[in-house]
Parts: sequence; structure tokens; C-alpha cells
Amino acid sequence: MTVLPPRGIPAGDVLVRVEDLTKTIGRRPVLSGVDLLVHGGEVAAVVGPHGSGKSTLLRVLVDLLRPSSGSVTLLGATSRRGARRRRSVGFLPAPVRFQPVGTVRSTLGYAARLSGAPVAPFRDLARRLGLDLRSRTAGLDVNGTQRLAIAVALGHRPRVALLDEPSTALDANDLSVLTDVLRELRDDGAAIVLASHRLDPFADLADHVTLLSQGTVALDGSASAMRRSLPTTAAVTFAASPPLADLATIDPGLEVNGHQVRLTVGPHPGRLLRLLAGHTIESIEMTTPSLSDALVEYYGEDDPLEGRSVIGDGP
Repeated sequence: MTVLPPRGIPAGDVLVRVEDLTKTIGRRPVLSGVDLLVHGGEVAAVVGPHGSGKSTLLRVLVDLLRPSSGSVTLLGATSRRGARRRRSVGFLPAPVRFQPVGTVRSTLGYAARLSGAPVAPFRDLARRLGLDLRSRTAGLDVNGTQRLAIAVALGHRPRVALLDEPSTALDANDLSVLTDVLRELRDDGAAIVLASHRLDPFADLADHVTLLSQGTVALDGSASAMRRSLPTTAAVTFAASPPLADLATIDPGLEVNGHQVRLTVGPHPGRLLRLLAGHTIESIEMTTPSLSDALVEYYGEDDPLEGRSVIGDGP
């Protein structure tokens, strides 16, 4: 496991605690030695390819699966002893299915009764997501079903939100609303866990990132530290012959194409800019990979199921 520099500890209490979690299904280990700590006011992203164990982790957290070993607590209580506290937990499963009876309005009413919360916030969130309360659940397409599931999971403004592939089937407007809601919950002190095979579109929201690979933690650390560690690549076009010897002191593996030089300058490009001060530059382009792209490098190419939920087809 690679551990990045320590993250700053938020002021909130620890609301999600996973310690040395192992889950075996049949004879197959699905999770092994997983640790996760999420404070109030913090967003934790659990990412990884299809089959890495993300969905299993969330199912253990909400007591749909029991740990084989290790410990799990939500809001300071274990799953078996925290039945009442689970009303303060919002869970978005994947894939999402609703009974083909009733309407959006009746489904939200049922969710409100289960959570012990007023129904009005559920309806308000559904409207923000563009749902017609009169629509029948049987007539909802994949997008409508996902929006309804989000309203059910977050309508009572839970203290802990566990979301499995939350961006599935959502358009840009839906994602904007969801991101705003998650930010509001975080600012209110909620602990949020987002499980996804891609960090986008929540990269800017995440405070902490855990990368799972075949059920184990391959990378764990603060999102800000990960961003700071990303290398910047520069493509510099010189008016005359480039000073290759000087540039090679920054990146010995630089690439040269005529008067253009491509090189990696690290997270702080100041040294390159100082070196260029005495030369005539026709153009310079700085590129830093996104945090999502950097994480993909740890487990190969993008998941072939990009754009769909990859949870539910496997652990």
C-alpha cells in the first residue's frame, strides 16, 4: 500500500470507521485489510476498477453484508447495535431498482417514514433534480430512476451519506445539482463516502482518496497532497536552437522535435521559467494531469464499462 503525506484532520468527529476489514464470499477474498476513516465535514472518494471491492465495502457499511473480520462503525456504533442511528445514514445502491408500483410522490413519502424525517425535504430535492412528483416509478427511465434514488438517499439530509456510482446516467445539470447537495451536506458536518470507478466529476469535492485494487488498498491519502504531487509537463517552442543541456538538468528524458522541447518539470515549474528567461520563446504550454487520470495509471486503462454503473455486476 502506498500512503501519501498525512491529511489535515477535520474538526468533526469520526463518523465512519473501518479497521482491518476483510470480507470473504465463498472462498474468495473480496476485501482484505481495508482501513477507512471519515470525519464529519469530509468527503472520501473510494475509487478503483470494476471488481475492486468498492460496492462490497459500502454494503458492509450499511450492514447488507457482515465482515468476515475487522471492525466497522457508523456514527460511533457497530452495524448490529446501530439500527436507530441508521436513520441518519443515506445509502445510494447500484444498480438502483424500485418496485414498479406507485409514484415518485409515494416513494418519497415511504422514504420519509423510514427515516423518521419530514417528507418536504425529500420533495424539495426531487424537484431540484427535475422530477415530476406525479410520475409513476414504472415509467421512469434510467436517468429518472437514478435521480429518484438520490432524492431517497439524501432527502433527509443524513449525517453519513454512502453513494455507490452516484454519477450513473446523470446529465450535466443533474451532476451540478448533486454536487451542490453534497457540498451542502459536507458543510453541515456530514461524512460522505463516494464509491466510483472514476473520480470525475467529484475530484474537486474529495478531501481524501482511497484506491482499491483487487480488494486491497493500493493508495491512500489526502486529495490535496495527491494534487500537489502531480507532475507538470511543458511543451516549449524556441525561436532558435533550444538549450538542451540546460533543459536536461530538469528532465533527462526530454523529447525534442525541431525547436520544440517536451519535458516533465514536476509540480513546481519555477526552475524552468527562470531558465527560459534568457531565451526567445514562441510558445509554451503547461499541462498537469487531472487527479482522475493520475489514478487510472495505477490500474491501467479506463474501465470498459465507462459511463455505466460498474457496481452490481460484481463485488
